[in-house]
Amino acid sequence: MKVLKKVLDLFERHGSKIVTGVIIISVVIAALLRATVPHLDMKTIEAGKYDANPFTNSLADLEDLDLDPEKADVDLLIEGSYIVVRCTATQKREYLSTFVVTEVKIEKTYKGDLPSGTTVKVVEPSYVSVYKKTMDYMYWSPGGYNLMLLGEEYILFLNRVADSDYYHLIKFGFGKYRYSGEDISVKLPDDHQLMYSEVKGYDFLTNSQEVLDLYRRLREEVLAKYS
Repeated sequence: MKVLKKVLDLFERHGSKIVTGVIIISVVIAALLRATVPHLDMKTIEAGKYDANPFTNSLADLEDLDLDPEKADVDLLIEGSYIVVRCTATQKREYLSTFVVTEVKIEKTYKGDLPSGTTVKVVEPSYVSVYKKTMDYMYWSPGGYNLMLLGEEYILFLNRVADSDYYHLIKFGFGKYRYSGEDISVKLPDDHQLMYSEVKGYDFLTNSQEVLDLYRRLREEVLAKYS
């Protein structure tokens, strides 16, 4: 996970500036995807027997996402993305050891050249790890990210991994917004002692009210622009 986070972080910060860097990052991500094998089946994960552990617990943590709360708005998200789409998470998903790959069907493209009706693979930066000594499982959600619900529509802000069929979200949890319905997120308890089954329906995971308010504000801006 640490390797993937560093790669994605470099891609977000410098991907639009250095062609060589993009190619190197692409090669690394592609290698990770080839080398990573499924370690838990979908039914096991969906059973929800995991502690939920948010990584984004304060506004200060957003520095790791290169996100300034005072300057963050929908235009910043658009500027930082090569692709902006409304899509549906299909039933095709692969749970890997350091991330999840989900197929999405493009419903409408707002930025970029992905045709409606096509499907692409999105790398979701959440995963489940196991402590071998106790065999306890932990669901990790860097940047407040929570997995897309299969069958639901989302607006995604994406960058393409060069020379591959994969896309990744910018700003982790701040690059994904559920398109329909009301916001489904709450401030999590400080001790994080919730099972994954209890939080799987939330759009964003954090125990900071300030971070949650920022996510909700951005979601309102995104929906106002694209609804």
